[in-house]
Amino acid sequence: MPSTHANRPQRRAVADWLSAAASHRQRTHEEWRKQGIALIQCGPLFSAVRIPADLVWSAAGSTDAETVARLLADTLRGGVFAQAAGRRYYALVEPDAGRHSRETDAEVLGAGTYLGVPAVDRTAAGTAAFWVVPVVRPGALCAARDVAELVAAGRAALVRSLSSGGDGGE
Repeated sequence: MPSTHANRPQRRAVADWLSAAASHRQRTHEEWRKQGIALIQCGPLFSAVRIPADLVWSAAGSTDAETVARLLADTLRGGVFAQAAGRRYYALVEPDAGRHSRETDAEVLGAGTYLGVPAVDRTAAGTAAFWVVPVVRPGALCAARDVAELVAAGRAALVRSLSSGGDGGE
């Protein structure tokens, strides 16, 4: 899999870009430094699509972290992070994605929604929130169409698995 990790200046540029959506940029950087996660408001820079993990795992045909990361990097080509406790993935998409969404399994978090975004260097699974596919440059978002196709593929695989008696993602 090609490297999705940015170098230090790129990470700094991405952090600055993400924090531009926060009401207090300085505080956002401080929260990332101290807690590894900061609340950032969706809106003018990006929206996010919250995808249940079982749909992602079904689309990948696996719960293996490397397999899932490869699928997300190859199909979405934009920043995706996971929140371990909630078993959800968040794909960053263009700000107006919510106006075009017809998804029922995934929720578009648009303008005014606050989202706990991990620090750009937080890529290790096992933390509360971490980047599965880090944002490699400011504005590098997933296409909402690609996210919808991934969700549809996951839904179809999950339905097939459940109807054949499987568990949907292992």
